[in-house]
Amino acid sequence: MAGRVVLASLPLFGVSAFNGAMAEDIVVALEEPADGAIATGVSNLRGWAVGKFGIERVELLIDGEYRFDLPYGGKRKDVGGSYDYPDDDNSGFSMAFMYSRLEPGEHTITVRAWDRYFNYQETESTFEVVRFGDGSWVDGMDLSQASAAIDGNDVVLINAMLNEEPYNMRLRWVTQTQQPEIVDINGFDLSSMLDVDGNWDIETTTDETECGGKVRTDPYFALPVSTEGYTLDFNGLEMIFAGVDPETGGVMFEATQGFGGGDIAWEMTFVGDAMTGSGSRDIEADDCTVSYALSGSKVGASGH
Repeated sequence: MAGRVVLASLPLFGVSAFNGAMAEDIVVALEEPADGAIATGVSNLRGWAVGKFGIERVELLIDGEYRFDLPYGGKRKDVGGSYDYPDDDNSGFSMAFMYSRLEPGEHTITVRAWDRYFNYQETESTFEVVRFGDGSWVDGMDLSQASAAIDGNDVVLINAMLNEEPYNMRLRWVTQTQQPEIVDINGFDLSSMLDVDGNWDIETTTDETECGGKVRTDPYFALPVSTEGYTLDFNGLEMIFAGVDPETGGVMFEATQGFGGGDIAWEMTFVGDAMTGSGSRDIEADDCTVSYALSGSKVGASGH
């Protein structure tokens, strides 16, 4: 945002005019949060400001509303080496800011640096806030029932418990801060990655030979499949997102299904209008394993 000379706030005798001070004599930079960043929890709010006639104060505005003056005067030798302004190597402002106190969604932070002659320059950054629940302090995270998956260059953490509530979150490397950060909380929707909602015709092959049985193939018609958040409902079986196959681009899911004599561990992959899957069930009484193989296509798909 361009600097302005605030004539209305000048003293009666117009000191700025007599001293020749101009807003253009002030340089201010906001380094965090970066424009377009995603912020959550407690994180940095930092930058620097220098002026030909020094800097008197640096104000913080959020969504256009003044909040408070920022602590100013931190060591910034990198800035001091670039400008020949008074005390420019002590030109930093920085603080830990509780971004989760802001409502989820888009916000704009403005920092406004003033000199002694009532001139200012300002700069701003528009960013997005994501948070857990109402933004209350979180004492810890329980991952005992959580799972994780790789989605491209992101890590997806599913069913993490914070303040006794389950959350899904996405972590991504952020260049500006040089660390992985949370970029999404419960906002991810599988429908953006695949279109599977509808009925599916499935063929299941059951191999019981290890347990003294036979191999059989059974067709199942018009089984309902739907997605919500990170989960997929496969004919009543809730499956959890397990990642994306880097070779096929298929979206993978996992689930455990209660079954008499031993639970079935399922894995399924959906690519477009086709799916494949496998399962296994350990029969402890007979010390053997039953295996399953699935394949299918969406009803109404081309060629179906």
